[in-house]
This record gives sequence, structure tokens and C-alpha cells, in this order.
Amino acid sequence: MASQIETNKKNTFRGITANSCSKYPIQMDVHVVLGMPSKNCQFHGICKIEPMPDFNLTLPTHKTQARLVLNESQELEFHFKKSSLTPQITKQHFSTNFFKILEPVELPEFITLALKISFKIETGSYPITTDRENYKVCFGEKKRSALTP
Repeated sequence: MASQIETNKKNTFRGITANSCSKYPIQMDVHVVLGMPSKNCQFHGICKIEPMPDFNLTLPTHKTQARLVLNESQELEFHFKKSSLTPQITKQHFSTNFFKILEPVELPEFITLALKISFKIETGSYPITTDRENYKVCFGEKKRSALTP
């Protein structure tokens, strides 16, 4: 994807957006495979995070689209696009007020380099907020203790 610059207000490169007027200054679109890495992407959590290609794919039932946001408090947010969720994913991962992470998640290098952050998502249950288009999960300090599968 080619880079795009609009008079110092917005820079876009490979799905990364830096917008000085935005509530969320740094954003990146990705595919998220839900589940536990040690359980072949089953159960709760984040199994893998992959770059989003420039074209739409038919997603497997455990894969969804999300926008990663580094907010003003330097907390990482995942905005899961509701239209990319199957009923099964919605029921399993978003039917309660908390998103469960059962194994720690190391962010892939393509994210840490692009966003210039070092970040690890720890085990626990993180609050889910919602708007018309997204389920939002903020992986900051506010979480409950880890749950078992």
C-alpha cells in the first residue's frame, strides 16, 4: 500500500495511521486469530495477530478483523469489527463484559516496529466496551485476574 500524506494531519503507511487530530493518534488494521496458542487456537484469548492484506479474504471461523489503537495513555486497544465476527465468535468471546486472555500475548514484530512500542498482553479478563461498529478491548492496567479455560 502506498503512503499517503495530507498536510501534516494524517500519515498512512501499510495500514498504520498517525492522525494529530484524532483521539487515537496511532492505529493499525490487522487480522486477529482468537484462541490460545498452546491449544491450537482453541478457547479464549489471542492466538495470532497477522498483517491485514490489501484485499478482503473469506476469514476462517476463528479469525476476525481488528484495528489496533495506541491511545493517549499509551494503552493498546483492539477494536474488533462487529461485521467481521461470526455468531460463534461473538457468543464465545464477546457475550460477557470481559475479554479473556488465558495465555500471555507477545505482539508480533511487524506491530512493535510499526508502532514503536514494546508491549505484552498479560493473562486476565479485560473490560469490553461497544459502539455501533466495534467491540473495544483496552489492554491497560484495568483487568481482573486470569480465568481458567
